[in-house]
Amino acid sequence: MLSDAVSDVRTASTRALSSLAQQKEGKVQIYDLDKLNEIIKLLYDKNDQTRLNTVQLICNVGEYPPAKEKFKECLPKLEEMVKYEASNNPLVARYAQ
Repeated sequence: MLSDAVSDVRTASTRALSSLAQQKEGKVQIYDLDKLNEIIKLLYDKNDQTRLNTVQLICNVGEYPPAKEKFKECLPKLEEMVKYEASNNPLVARYAQ
């Protein structure tokens, strides 16, 4: 679902996973399912809401130490989003910090 061609499906799946990742069990399951690369790719999604959900998802799952290590590779993209999104989509920029 994270790589679905339909934008609304990607948005809904990132929102659902972000909600699940609020609990430790959810973080671990997302990590164990090897979905981190798919999540990182969604930082480049054209849909603002999907990008926002993805940043929140990364924040939630990133609290799990092995996932935190993997997500370090997307720090340059998050820094870029903070600068670019500040004028276009301040909410995304705020969460990307």
